[in-house]
Amino acid sequence: MCTMGNPNEIRLAIVDNDDFVLMGLAAFLSRHLPNVRLAWKANTGTDALEYATDPANETDILLVDMSLEDMPGDMVCREIRSRNRMLPLLAVTSFSLIRYARRAAEGGAQGIVSKADFPALCKAVKLVSDGHTLCVRVGGETIGFEDVDAAYHRLVRLPVNRIERLSEREKYAMELYSQSYKPTQIARMMDVSAGTVKTYLDRVQNKLHLTSRAELIAYWWRRERW
Repeated sequence: MCTMGNPNEIRLAIVDNDDFVLMGLAAFLSRHLPNVRLAWKANTGTDALEYATDPANETDILLVDMSLEDMPGDMVCREIRSRNRMLPLLAVTSFSLIRYARRAAEGGAQGIVSKADFPALCKAVKLVSDGHTLCVRVGGETIGFEDVDAAYHRLVRLPVNRIERLSEREKYAMELYSQSYKPTQIARMMDVSAGTVKTYLDRVQNKLHLTSRAELIAYWWRRERW
């Protein structure tokens, strides 16, 4: 059983699309880390983003499920980290850490742990809530995580730098795509082939380090907030 060495309360928040898993994690951590209190919970990345950026919701650590339904967990981390320079983020997953570790690190999390590894979960919650970061060994490679401040400063600069990498044609194609125009329509408007439009969109997605068209659209819609 894990025990708390720090007498101060840990205000825990969790975002997980499976409410049964969410409440199970909260109950387990409260039982094995007596000073943990569930401050708030969310089932979607959208709700987590709203709660995590509300100053009224005082939180010491947020557990982020990496496979949410409305947006990828690493995108939730990135969105929160770029607006909140205080809240430690711990990514959690039911899948292999290899699948998400690098994406969680790039998204500004302070570590990642398996939901099924209960001792590691206890240890990670204590460490990350206390301002520490984790290192994970996956596939023969060690992936380190930045502290909250370093991740924040990297990400608040990142969107502008990445957008500047795009050509004017790529930006134009992406702007039309974000307005729900189909590639064939964009091709006619830009006087190019549909294949060229696909190439433009693929380049934008790669340059922005995103993994899907849905994530690309969400990123593009939110860029004005940065």
